[in-house]
Amino acid sequence: MSTNDQTPATNHPDDRSSGAPAPAAEQHRPPGALDAAEHRALVADAAAFAVLAHGDQQRKTGGPYSAHLFEAASLLLVDGARAEVVAAALLHDTVEDTAVTIHEVTERFGADVASIVAGCSKHRDEPQQSWRERKEAHLAALRDTGDGRVLWVTAADKLSNVNSLLNHIDANGPDATWSLFGGSRDGSLWYYGAMSERVSARLEHSRLPARLAAAIERLNDRSGA
Repeated sequence: MSTNDQTPATNHPDDRSSGAPAPAAEQHRPPGALDAAEHRALVADAAAFAVLAHGDQQRKTGGPYSAHLFEAASLLLVDGARAEVVAAALLHDTVEDTAVTIHEVTERFGADVASIVAGCSKHRDEPQQSWRERKEAHLAALRDTGDGRVLWVTAADKLSNVNSLLNHIDANGPDATWSLFGGSRDGSLWYYGAMSERVSARLEHSRLPARLAAAIERLNDRSGA
């Protein structure tokens, strides 16, 4: 493989580019730290905004959609994410799944948060594609992103999704669970496996890729794959 074919490594998920390492102080922040009042206010505002935006939306596996957002945000807090990353996790589906626009996110939360949300979103003005085409396009976009924070939020998002699938399979069985999803069992397992490989190649200093890979392995086992 030539050097041009290799995906550049990201030294820390908070690093916006694929080259320069994050400052040492950022690499060693206490897990879950929100170290200033404005950081806590940002996360609280994002949480309230997301709950209102998603309204009464439900997850396919059951329960309010906001539970998924809070789980993804909590995973990032424990993993040591900064406030703008946690806020973006709370907002990551607003542009894709609600009437909220990326302009509104930028106006309220700033360009930094909005850029992460945009990197996690399929925008509504994109042409209609098949399920497989959408997933392949998402994987390609993650391969090309220079913002490790987008991958960090994505890892938390997918780990939350896989956890939900595992819980639903335990309660209802694999056939009932996979019937809820357009990609079916094989397509969904392919997608999560490919996503795991994508984030693992770039998030060297996060614990989430290893947790995601382990959860996907359990999902394959419980799905009879």
